[in-house]
Amino acid sequence: MSNDGTIQTDPMIGKVEDNYKSNEQPDATKNIGGAGLVGLLVHSYGDGGQYGADSHLAEFHGKSDLFVDATNKIGGAVLEDGTTVEIKADLAQEGRIDSNGSSVLFWGTWTNGSITVTEPERPSETDTLSPTQAVHFIGGAPFSDLPTSGGVVTYTHAAHTPASFSDGNGSGDMLSTSQVQIKFGTGQVHATLDIELTRANNTNVYQLAVPFADGHINVATGGITGKGSATFISGGADSAILECGSGCNGDIAGFVAGPNGKFVGLGWGIDGNTATPRQVTGVAAFVEQGSTGTLYTGTGAITGGGTSPVP
Repeated sequence: MSNDGTIQTDPMIGKVEDNYKSNEQPDATKNIGGAGLVGLLVHSYGDGGQYGADSHLAEFHGKSDLFVDATNKIGGAVLEDGTTVEIKADLAQEGRIDSNGSSVLFWGTWTNGSITVTEPERPSETDTLSPTQAVHFIGGAPFSDLPTSGGVVTYTHAAHTPASFSDGNGSGDMLSTSQVQIKFGTGQVHATLDIELTRANNTNVYQLAVPFADGHINVATGGITGKGSATFISGGADSAILECGSGCNGDIAGFVAGPNGKFVGLGWGIDGNTATPRQVTGVAAFVEQGSTGTLYTGTGAITGGGTSPVP
C-alpha cells in the first residue's frame, strides 16, 4: 500500500507457490534502496512449511510494497501477483540504530497473533502465532555511496531479535562474535553467525557460515543473499535441538543501509535435520567496524522512544 493508500504490487522477492509457501532465492537485482525504505520479513510456520523467498525469507522493497503506517511499523505487504500479507500480532523486541540523528536500521518481532495471506481469487489462509512463535522484521534507510573497489569490509554484530523456533518450543540469541564481511569490488559476502539455542533443557551453540563463494551483494541495489551450512559447535545434545551434526542448510538475505553503506540488516534461517521439520529464524543488525551509531531498545524504540543501553 503506497503512502496515498493505493495498492501497488511491484515488486516482491520470491514467487508465491503452494499456498503462500515458496522456495525461491531472493533476487538481489531488485532495487531495495529506491523507494525510501527497505523491509525484510522472516517467519517459519509451526507445521514446518515456510513462507517467503528461499524457504525462510520474504523481502520487500520500498513503502509502496509494505503496509506502513506513519511510524514506519511494517504490518504486511503486497506481493507481485496481488497476494496480500497482513499481520495482526503483538509488537515486541523493538530496536533501532541512529546515525547522525537519523534512524538507519529498525527491527522487531510480532508474536501472539496471526498472519493472513490472501491470494487473488482464493480464500484467505491464516496462520496463528503463539506467544513464542514470531514474525521477525528489519528495515532501514537507503544506502548511499557504496565502495566500488578495495578489500574486505567487516561489519560487527550490534543487535538482534531473539531466535524463534517454527513450533514455538525453544529460544535463542545471536552471539556478539557474529559478523558479516563484504567485498564490494567483487560483489561477494561472507557471514559467520554464532547462535545459541535452548530447547528441552539443552543449550547448544551453532554456527551458520556463508562462504564468499555462496554469498552475494548487488552493489547497484544493495541486496544481499546467500546460502550456507550450520554446524553444531558446543553444548548439550545436538539431537535435542537441530541434529545438525556436520551441517544443516541455512540461508541469509538482507541489505546494506545508510550513508556509505555502513550498516547491514540481515535475516537468517536454519533448517534442522530433524524427523519432523523444524526451523529457527531471526534478524540482526550489523555496523561497519570502526563506525558508530546509537542503539535504542525497548517499547517505542522504532518510533523514537526506547532507551539507549549503557555499554
